[in-house]
Amino acid sequence: MMPETRIMKIFAPVLLATTCLLMSSGILKAEVAGNGNTVPVLGAALPENEDPQQNHTYKDYINKVLAYSDFVIRVQGDAGVYYNDNIYRVRSGETDDIVSYVMPRIRGKSQWERHELGFDLSTELGVFASESENNYTDFDARVFGRYDFSDTMSGDLWGRYRYEHSSVGEDPDQPDTTLKEPPTYDYFELGGALRGLLAPLYHWDLTLKSLFYDYDNTMRRDGARSVYDDKDRDEHSVLATLAYDIAPQSQVFVRGGGTLIRYDKRVDSTLLYDHDADGTLALLGYRRDTAAAFWSLAVGYQYQDYEAPEFKDVSMLAVQGEAELQLTPSTALSLDLNRTIRESSSTGVSSYIQSRGEATLEHTFNTDWSASAGARYTINDFQSNTTLSGTDRKDKIFEPELAAHYQINDLARVSFEYKYADRSSNNNAVEYDANVVGLRLSLRP
Repeated sequence: MMPETRIMKIFAPVLLATTCLLMSSGILKAEVAGNGNTVPVLGAALPENEDPQQNHTYKDYINKVLAYSDFVIRVQGDAGVYYNDNIYRVRSGETDDIVSYVMPRIRGKSQWERHELGFDLSTELGVFASESENNYTDFDARVFGRYDFSDTMSGDLWGRYRYEHSSVGEDPDQPDTTLKEPPTYDYFELGGALRGLLAPLYHWDLTLKSLFYDYDNTMRRDGARSVYDDKDRDEHSVLATLAYDIAPQSQVFVRGGGTLIRYDKRVDSTLLYDHDADGTLALLGYRRDTAAAFWSLAVGYQYQDYEAPEFKDVSMLAVQGEAELQLTPSTALSLDLNRTIRESSSTGVSSYIQSRGEATLEHTFNTDWSASAGARYTINDFQSNTTLSGTDRKDKIFEPELAAHYQINDLARVSFEYKYADRSSNNNAVEYDANVVGLRLSLRP
């Protein structure tokens, strides 16, 4: 293949996506006055040879609908290209590649004084220059709404569907580096919440949520089949929170709930063991929210009881923490801390305890230039029955990243990004490190 042809193959999706996104931005940027308000116009103008009266009627109708609904729709997107020096996440014998991607997104949200209705649709398409078996298409669709019963009580409903891939060797539970193509899965989420006031200083909320996972089997490069059906499951949870305002900007709260985990299919060796489980969670926390800083920290107890005696039950210290700090007018710091239980389908493993800390520092130099630096450190401690699996595995993943951003105009930004990942483990087979360098164009009309 000629070098010019390969270059066009790599950058063609990026150029196409950029053109489409810029056109979309131009369409949504057009505005007209209606009922005294400025509202976005959806759709391009009619052709010049259309009847002027029909053109006026069309615009007037759209205007009235939007002004009545007060519904704002925005088209956004990202497009870029990056180089990855270890796409299969192997310990040695790395394969590198150049990947181009597009990520269009459309969002809509009501601007009503009471109640709320909205949606969020996005997709991501990735194309590998050489290893085309790794090409992927992800999709994410979410709808949500809020109903205000009174000034002191409201309810939320939401639903979500995702079709996603997990890159070869990426799955923290089963990092299989021998796959021919990335494994994929369907994810459904249904949820509802009620929140309100018990008294002027007491706040409460109750959340119900159901998650549904459906994984697809895939093939290895040696022609054998890699089974993922034993990861299919439903998770149903209830979580209640009671908070008390101890000061105008400070709260203490207690949070508790339970989870039911039910697996759909057991295949191969997993036919012998029932993986269903019940879980409980109890937390005590403190939250503070001021103009310069927000932070919240909750600590408590989490327990997961597995029905099969072959699987190890898990009890642990649970942590949920987050912070947003405005250090200076041009510098912001965000922190996240979490310790929880994740499901596993590895042989002889009930679950793994995931402890994760993350920090991101963002600084704005002027109206054109900004930069960010961050790092995430994760420990995955697998709860193994060593008589079944033979391995008591613990992974440690270090992921720093740097980015420089240039603001082209009010709508567009270009970013230079660098990411590094290093996974060390007492199981040498899952260790790897990788460098990723890329350029990204972001459009935010």
